[in-house]
Amino acid sequence: MALGTIGTNQIASEAVTVPKVADQVLSSRNLIINGSMDIAQRGSSHTTEGYGSLDRYYLALSGASGVTMSQQAFSTADRNSLGFEKYLKLAVTTANNNCGVYQYIEASNAVSLIGNKATLSFYAKGTNPAGGSFTMQPAWYNKSSGGGDNAVAQSLTVTSSWVKYSFTFDIPAPANTVIDNNAYLSHSFAQPSGDTSTTAWELNLAGLQFELGDTATPFEHRSFGDELARCQRYYWQFTANNPLYAFQYHDSYKYAIRPHPVQMRASPTITVAYTGGSMTQYQVDNYHWKAYIASGTSDTTSRYVNSLKADAEL
Repeated sequence: MALGTIGTNQIASEAVTVPKVADQVLSSRNLIINGSMDIAQRGSSHTTEGYGSLDRYYLALSGASGVTMSQQAFSTADRNSLGFEKYLKLAVTTANNNCGVYQYIEASNAVSLIGNKATLSFYAKGTNPAGGSFTMQPAWYNKSSGGGDNAVAQSLTVTSSWVKYSFTFDIPAPANTVIDNNAYLSHSFAQPSGDTSTTAWELNLAGLQFELGDTATPFEHRSFGDELARCQRYYWQFTANNPLYAFQYHDSYKYAIRPHPVQMRASPTITVAYTGGSMTQYQVDNYHWKAYIASGTSDTTSRYVNSLKADAEL
Protein backbone atom coordinates (compact mmCIF):
# COMPACT_ATOMS: atom_id res chain seq x y z
CA MET A 1 0.00 0.00 0.00
CA ALA A 2 1.44 3.38 -1.02
CA LEU A 3 2.43 5.93 1.59
CA GLY A 4 -0.51 8.25 2.39
CA THR A 5 -3.13 5.80 1.13
CA ILE A 6 -5.84 4.68 3.55
CA GLY A 7 -7.04 1.11 3.15
CA THR A 8 -10.66 0.16 3.75
CA ASN A 9 -9.59 -1.88 6.78
CA GLN A 10 -8.39 1.39 8.37
CA ILE A 11 -11.78 3.13 8.11
CA ALA A 12 -13.79 2.95 11.33
CA SER A 13 -17.05 1.02 10.99
CA GLU A 14 -19.02 4.02 12.29
CA ALA A 15 -17.54 6.47 9.76
CA VAL A 16 -19.93 8.27 7.41
CA THR A 17 -19.01 7.34 3.85
CA VAL A 18 -20.69 7.95 0.49
CA PRO A 19 -22.06 4.39 0.26
CA LYS A 20 -23.48 4.69 3.75
CA VAL A 21 -25.23 7.95 2.89
CA ALA A 22 -26.74 6.20 -0.10
CA ASP A 23 -27.86 3.42 2.25
CA GLN A 24 -29.81 5.90 4.41
CA VAL A 25 -27.51 6.36 7.38
CA LEU A 26 -28.68 9.98 7.56
CA SER A 27 -32.11 10.35 9.17
CA SER A 28 -34.81 13.02 9.21
CA ARG A 29 -34.43 13.68 5.50
CA ASN A 30 -38.12 13.19 4.81
CA LEU A 31 -40.17 16.26 5.75
CA ILE A 32 -43.42 14.40 5.13
CA ILE A 33 -44.91 12.90 8.29
CA ASN A 34 -46.59 9.52 7.80
CA GLY A 35 -45.21 9.13 4.30
CA SER A 36 -45.53 5.37 4.71
CA MET A 37 -49.29 5.81 5.37
CA ASP A 38 -49.11 3.58 8.47
CA ILE A 39 -50.74 5.88 11.06
CA ALA A 40 -54.53 6.39 11.09
CA GLN A 41 -55.51 7.39 14.65
CA ARG A 42 -58.97 8.68 13.69
CA GLY A 43 -59.97 5.66 11.59
CA SER A 44 -59.30 4.06 8.23
CA SER A 45 -61.50 6.31 6.05
CA HIS A 46 -63.46 9.57 5.96
CA THR A 47 -65.65 11.55 3.58
CA THR A 48 -65.71 15.08 5.00
CA GLU A 49 -63.50 18.12 4.47
CA GLY A 50 -60.43 18.19 6.70
CA TYR A 51 -58.51 15.61 8.72
CA GLY A 52 -60.25 12.34 9.41
CA SER A 53 -58.36 9.16 8.55
CA LEU A 54 -54.67 8.98 7.64
CA ASP A 55 -52.75 11.25 10.00
CA ARG A 56 -51.37 14.54 8.63
CA TYR A 57 -53.30 14.31 5.33
CA TYR A 58 -55.96 16.97 4.78
CA LEU A 59 -58.86 16.25 2.42
CA ALA A 60 -60.00 19.28 0.39
CA LEU A 61 -63.41 18.81 -1.26
CA SER A 62 -63.66 22.19 -2.99
CA GLY A 63 -67.20 21.47 -4.16
CA ALA A 64 -66.62 17.83 -5.10
CA SER A 65 -68.96 15.17 -3.72
CA GLY A 66 -68.94 11.45 -3.09
CA VAL A 67 -65.30 11.70 -1.97
CA THR A 68 -63.60 9.10 0.25
CA MET A 69 -60.03 9.19 1.51
CA SER A 70 -58.91 5.90 3.04
CA GLN A 71 -55.99 3.84 4.26
CA GLN A 72 -55.58 0.69 2.18
CA ALA A 73 -53.41 -2.41 2.60
CA PHE A 74 -51.16 -3.54 -0.23
CA SER A 75 -51.52 -7.00 -1.66
CA THR A 76 -48.73 -9.35 -0.67
CA ALA A 77 -47.20 -9.10 -4.14
CA ASP A 78 -47.25 -5.27 -4.17
CA ARG A 79 -45.94 -5.11 -0.60
CA ASN A 80 -43.02 -7.34 -1.50
CA SER A 81 -42.32 -5.35 -4.66
CA LEU A 82 -42.68 -1.78 -3.33
CA GLY A 83 -41.66 -2.24 0.30
CA PHE A 84 -44.72 -0.70 1.97
CA GLU A 85 -47.66 -2.10 3.93
CA LYS A 86 -50.20 0.70 3.37
CA TYR A 87 -51.20 3.34 0.87
CA LEU A 88 -53.59 6.29 0.60
CA LYS A 89 -56.59 6.01 -1.69
CA LEU A 90 -58.59 9.09 -2.75
CA ALA A 91 -61.75 8.17 -4.67
CA VAL A 92 -63.86 10.99 -6.12
CA THR A 93 -67.33 10.38 -7.59
CA THR A 94 -68.28 13.91 -8.67
CA ALA A 95 -65.13 15.94 -9.10
CA ASN A 96 -64.34 19.66 -9.05
CA ASN A 97 -61.25 21.83 -9.38
CA ASN A 98 -58.87 21.99 -6.41
CA CYS A 99 -60.26 18.81 -4.88
CA GLY A 100 -57.38 16.77 -3.53
CA VAL A 101 -55.14 15.84 -0.64
CA TYR A 102 -52.73 18.16 1.16
CA GLN A 103 -50.01 17.86 3.79
CA TYR A 104 -49.00 20.92 5.79
CA ILE A 105 -45.32 20.84 6.79
CA GLU A 106 -44.66 22.92 9.90
CA ALA A 107 -42.58 25.95 8.91
CA SER A 108 -39.91 25.26 11.52
CA ASN A 109 -39.27 21.93 9.77
CA ALA A 110 -39.23 23.45 6.28
CA VAL A 111 -37.15 26.63 6.60
CA SER A 112 -34.05 24.81 5.32
CA LEU A 113 -35.80 24.61 1.94
CA ILE A 114 -36.12 28.39 1.49
CA GLY A 115 -34.46 29.44 -1.73
CA ASN A 116 -33.33 25.88 -2.42
CA LYS A 117 -34.43 22.92 -4.47
CA ALA A 118 -36.54 20.19 -2.90
CA THR A 119 -37.44 16.83 -4.38
CA LEU A 120 -40.72 14.98 -4.03
CA SER A 121 -40.74 11.23 -4.68
CA PHE A 122 -43.56 8.71 -4.33
CA TYR A 123 -45.43 5.81 -5.89
CA ALA A 124 -48.80 6.46 -7.53
CA LYS A 125 -51.49 4.92 -9.68
CA GLY A 126 -55.11 5.68 -10.50
CA THR A 127 -57.24 7.51 -13.05
CA ASN A 128 -56.70 11.14 -14.01
CA PRO A 129 -59.20 14.01 -13.89
CA ALA A 130 -60.91 14.74 -17.20
CA GLY A 131 -58.33 17.45 -17.88
CA GLY A 132 -55.68 14.74 -18.02
CA SER A 133 -53.50 15.33 -14.95
CA PHE A 134 -53.17 16.36 -11.31
CA THR A 135 -51.39 19.47 -10.04
CA MET A 136 -48.66 19.37 -7.39
CA GLN A 137 -47.54 22.63 -5.81
CA PRO A 138 -45.62 23.53 -2.63
CA ALA A 139 -46.89 26.79 -1.12
CA TRP A 140 -46.15 28.82 2.01
CA TYR A 141 -49.14 29.89 4.09
CA ASN A 142 -50.04 31.01 7.60
CA LYS A 143 -53.08 29.51 9.34
CA SER A 144 -53.75 32.76 11.23
CA SER A 145 -52.63 35.61 8.98
CA GLY A 146 -52.92 34.14 5.48
CA GLY A 147 -50.38 35.24 2.88
CA GLY A 148 -49.22 32.75 0.32
CA ASP A 149 -46.07 32.20 -1.73
CA ASN A 150 -46.36 29.45 -4.33
CA ALA A 151 -43.70 27.38 -6.03
CA VAL A 152 -44.16 26.68 -9.74
CA ALA A 153 -46.76 23.94 -10.09
CA GLN A 154 -45.99 20.67 -11.84
CA SER A 155 -48.30 18.13 -13.44
CA LEU A 156 -48.71 14.47 -12.57
CA THR A 157 -50.28 11.98 -14.98
CA VAL A 158 -50.91 8.54 -13.49
CA THR A 159 -51.56 5.12 -15.00
CA SER A 160 -53.41 2.04 -13.75
CA SER A 161 -50.16 0.52 -12.43
CA TRP A 162 -47.89 1.55 -9.58
CA VAL A 163 -45.08 3.79 -10.87
CA LYS A 164 -42.40 5.64 -8.93
CA TYR A 165 -42.27 9.38 -9.67
CA SER A 166 -39.80 12.12 -8.76
CA PHE A 167 -40.24 15.90 -9.14
CA THR A 168 -37.92 18.72 -8.13
CA PHE A 169 -39.25 22.15 -7.09
CA ASP A 170 -37.62 25.51 -6.48
CA ILE A 171 -38.91 26.60 -3.06
CA PRO A 172 -39.54 30.36 -2.92
CA ALA A 173 -38.72 32.66 -0.04
CA PRO A 174 -41.95 33.44 1.89
CA ALA A 175 -42.24 37.13 1.04
CA ASN A 176 -45.98 37.33 1.81
CA THR A 177 -46.21 34.76 4.59
CA VAL A 178 -45.39 35.42 8.23
CA ILE A 179 -43.25 32.55 9.49
CA ASP A 180 -44.33 31.68 13.02
CA ASN A 181 -45.89 28.72 14.84
CA ASN A 182 -48.96 28.90 12.60
CA ALA A 183 -47.04 28.90 9.31
CA TYR A 184 -46.51 25.93 7.05
CA LEU A 185 -45.32 24.77 3.67
CA SER A 186 -48.19 22.89 2.09
CA HIS A 187 -47.88 20.27 -0.58
CA SER A 188 -50.85 19.17 -2.64
CA PHE A 189 -52.08 16.61 -5.12
CA ALA A 190 -55.21 18.11 -6.61
CA GLN A 191 -57.40 18.49 -9.66
CA PRO A 192 -56.03 21.63 -11.39
CA SER A 193 -57.74 24.94 -10.64
CA GLY A 194 -58.52 25.40 -14.33
CA ASP A 195 -60.14 21.98 -14.67
CA THR A 196 -63.79 22.26 -13.60
CA SER A 197 -64.83 18.87 -14.98
CA THR A 198 -66.95 16.64 -12.74
CA THR A 199 -65.80 13.27 -14.11
CA ALA A 200 -64.87 10.71 -11.44
CA TRP A 201 -61.21 9.99 -10.72
CA GLU A 202 -59.03 8.06 -8.28
CA LEU A 203 -55.57 8.71 -6.90
CA ASN A 204 -53.50 6.19 -4.91
CA LEU A 205 -50.27 7.29 -3.20
CA ALA A 206 -47.53 5.44 -1.30
CA GLY A 207 -44.01 6.11 -0.01
CA LEU A 208 -44.29 9.90 -0.05
CA GLN A 209 -40.99 11.70 0.56
CA PHE A 210 -40.09 15.41 0.33
CA GLU A 211 -36.46 16.37 0.95
CA LEU A 212 -33.84 19.04 0.46
CA GLY A 213 -31.91 18.83 -2.80
CA ASP A 214 -32.42 17.94 -6.44
CA THR A 215 -32.09 14.17 -6.03
CA ALA A 216 -34.56 11.63 -4.69
CA THR A 217 -32.90 9.35 -2.13
CA PRO A 218 -34.29 5.98 -0.99
CA PHE A 219 -37.40 6.28 1.17
CA GLU A 220 -36.63 6.95 4.82
CA HIS A 221 -38.39 4.17 6.71
CA ARG A 222 -39.04 5.12 10.34
CA SER A 223 -40.32 2.88 13.11
CA PHE A 224 -44.06 2.84 13.80
CA GLY A 225 -43.45 4.37 17.24
CA ASP A 226 -41.33 7.20 15.82
CA GLU A 227 -43.91 8.01 13.15
CA LEU A 228 -46.78 7.87 15.67
CA ALA A 229 -44.99 10.30 17.99
CA ARG A 230 -44.49 12.73 15.09
CA CYS A 231 -48.22 12.53 14.32
CA GLN A 232 -49.16 13.04 17.97
CA ARG A 233 -47.47 16.44 17.94
CA TYR A 234 -50.56 17.49 15.97
CA TYR A 235 -53.29 15.07 17.13
CA TRP A 236 -53.82 12.23 19.59
CA GLN A 237 -56.75 10.49 21.25
CA PHE A 238 -57.78 7.83 23.70
CA THR A 239 -61.12 6.05 24.14
CA ALA A 240 -63.16 4.15 26.72
CA ASN A 241 -60.83 1.17 26.38
CA ASN A 242 -58.40 3.15 28.52
CA PRO A 243 -60.47 5.47 30.80
CA LEU A 244 -58.94 8.25 32.87
CA TYR A 245 -60.31 8.25 36.44
CA ALA A 246 -60.72 11.42 38.50
CA PHE A 247 -59.16 11.33 41.95
CA GLN A 248 -59.74 13.30 45.14
CA TYR A 249 -57.30 16.16 45.64
CA HIS A 250 -59.35 18.37 48.01
CA ASP A 251 -62.26 17.84 50.43
CA SER A 252 -64.65 19.22 47.81
CA TYR A 253 -63.08 18.39 44.46
CA LYS A 254 -61.83 15.58 42.27
CA TYR A 255 -59.69 16.15 39.25
CA ALA A 256 -58.22 14.38 36.24
CA ILE A 257 -54.92 15.12 34.54
CA ARG A 258 -53.49 13.68 31.34
CA PRO A 259 -50.07 14.62 29.95
CA HIS A 260 -49.91 14.60 26.16
CA PRO A 261 -47.83 11.69 24.77
CA VAL A 262 -45.45 14.25 23.26
CA GLN A 263 -45.15 18.03 23.36
CA MET A 264 -47.83 19.24 20.96
CA ARG A 265 -47.33 21.91 18.33
CA ALA A 266 -49.58 24.33 20.25
CA SER A 267 -52.20 24.26 22.98
CA PRO A 268 -54.76 21.86 21.48
CA THR A 269 -58.52 22.00 21.11
CA ILE A 270 -59.96 19.31 23.39
CA THR A 271 -63.01 17.16 22.67
CA VAL A 272 -63.91 15.09 25.71
CA ALA A 273 -66.63 12.75 27.00
CA TYR A 274 -67.25 11.89 30.66
CA THR A 275 -68.96 9.25 32.79
CA GLY A 276 -70.33 10.07 36.24
CA GLY A 277 -70.76 13.80 35.62
CA SER A 278 -69.18 16.44 33.41
CA MET A 279 -65.96 18.03 34.52
CA THR A 280 -64.73 21.59 34.11
CA GLN A 281 -61.59 21.98 32.03
CA TYR A 282 -59.32 24.46 33.74
CA GLN A 283 -55.90 23.99 32.19
CA VAL A 284 -54.72 22.92 28.77
CA ASP A 285 -51.43 23.66 27.07
CA ASN A 286 -49.07 21.87 24.72
CA TYR A 287 -47.85 19.65 27.58
CA HIS A 288 -50.99 18.44 29.40
CA TRP A 289 -54.73 18.70 30.09
CA LYS A 290 -56.55 19.09 33.45
CA ALA A 291 -60.20 19.14 34.52
CA TYR A 292 -62.08 19.02 37.86
CA ILE A 293 -65.51 18.27 39.32
CA ALA A 294 -67.05 19.28 42.65
CA SER A 295 -67.28 16.10 44.70
CA GLY A 296 -67.04 15.47 48.44
CA THR A 297 -64.81 12.81 49.91
CA SER A 298 -67.88 10.75 50.83
CA ASP A 299 -69.02 10.65 47.19
CA THR A 300 -68.48 7.10 45.91
CA THR A 301 -69.65 7.77 42.33
CA SER A 302 -67.11 6.60 39.78
CA ARG A 303 -66.14 9.60 37.67
CA TYR A 304 -63.87 9.32 34.69
CA VAL A 305 -62.99 10.54 31.23
CA ASN A 306 -63.94 7.86 28.72
CA SER A 307 -62.59 9.60 25.62
CA LEU A 308 -60.40 12.57 24.85
CA LYS A 309 -59.18 14.03 21.56
CA ALA A 310 -56.48 16.70 21.41
CA ASP A 311 -56.17 18.61 18.12
CA ALA A 312 -53.35 21.05 17.31
CA GLU A 313 -53.36 20.53 13.54
CA LEU A 314 -52.23 23.24 11.16
